[in-house]
Amino acid sequence: MFEQRAVVVNLGLLVTLLLACMLYLSLGSVKVAPGAVLQALLGNADMMANFVVQELRLPRLTAACFTGAAFALAGILMQTLARNRLATPGIIGIDNGATAFAVASIVGVGFSIAPQPWHWRGNYCRSTYLWPCGR
Repeated sequence: MFEQRAVVVNLGLLVTLLLACMLYLSLGSVKVAPGAVLQALLGNADMMANFVVQELRLPRLTAACFTGAAFALAGILMQTLARNRLATPGIIGIDNGATAFAVASIVGVGFSIAPQPWHWRGNYCRSTYLWPCGR
């Protein structure tokens, strides 16, 4: 019963993902018909549809899917390591640390993007912190 429900839910999520991808590939400032999107994915569409789908929208869609998968994997790993299915980044202090660093950089530097002379200092501090952690 539970496995059958999981299969149905996963198939529903997959269909929803595919529909969202098709909408993303077809809608925009240059609208491409869904049939033309399928033809462009196969390389059989006209030049404009091929360019819009293959060169502009498909790389962004691929990057978005891989980024979402990476975030999902990071969440699963954090929940597994914490042995808590309800674990959030707040449990290990990620959001508090990021907020503290953002406030310190804005107050200390005067704006959110640090100027070039500060970059090497941040990289040095990060590498001296991470090097012992990797041993």
